Amino acid sequence: MAMCDLYNENLYLNLLEHDRCGYIVQIGRVVPRPGYAQHKRGLGRHLIDYVVRGRGYVTCRGKTYPVGEGDLIYLRKGIDVDYGTDKAEPYEKLWLSADGPLIDAFAECYLAGEEMVIRKGSGEPFQKLMEILSSDNGGGKQQSMHVMLDLFMSLGRHSEQDVSGRGEHTGLAPKLRHYIDTHIAERFTLDDLAERFHLSKRQLIRIFKAKYGETPGAYHCRTRLVAASRYLAETECTVGEVAARLGYCDQSFFSTAFKKQFGMYPLAWRAKNTI
Repeated sequence: MAMCDLYNENLYLNLLEHDRCGYIVQIGRVVPRPGYAQHKRGLGRHLIDYVVRGRGYVTCRGKTYPVGEGDLIYLRKGIDVDYGTDKAEPYEKLWLSADGPLIDAFAECYLAGEEMVIRKGSGEPFQKLMEILSSDNGGGKQQSMHVMLDLFMSLGRHSEQDVSGRGEHTGLAPKLRHYIDTHIAERFTLDDLAERFHLSKRQLIRIFKAKYGETPGAYHCRTRLVAASRYLAETECTVGEVAARLGYCDQSFFSTAFKKQFGMYPLAWRAKNTI
């Protein structure tokens, strides 16, 4: 039998009290038996693991990936996946499952539809979440979502060591996304990107959309708005200052775009999500 130090079903439901809610369903530390295996068909929720020690594997779309100490593993909701421990050296891992439209938005924004990501990481976010969710400080709901956002941002950072169900993060499309991620506050056009990468606009859109399912412009817009949501929740910047920091020249346009993404205007978001 697997041992679990902390196992909380439905810890927080409807965290943000509107249709962009997110919640952590289960979180814990597990030490499975040697040879432990799970076969999931249509994974019910987003799953994130961190291997503390030992070894195991994840199989997705017919390909098996070994995992070991220090690996951070993301599995997207809805996929078919098999995973388990090594028979000789079973892993100990921290894990969580999460769901809700806000979690879906994090996954789409920072992982752009990847079914599986394996990269080196840290168990610190899991420990922080356990502390937050075990305490009664009145701000746990918002704090937990901030930690989840940091976790998705960490998973989304590009590295030659990253592995996903679609292969390693190499090629032109990831380079394009990396450029957008590292120039999030800058205003640039499709012409600017095409000139920088020596492509036509049509080629640029085709390559990026084939990999990530959306245009570079749509990705840049959503990434900026997620960054804006953090500024609003974690700083005292005015709405105008947030808009300016992220390259918006018109505060009204920014507020309209923000409402379309998150279902409420910036000041209403701040009121509900300030720690």
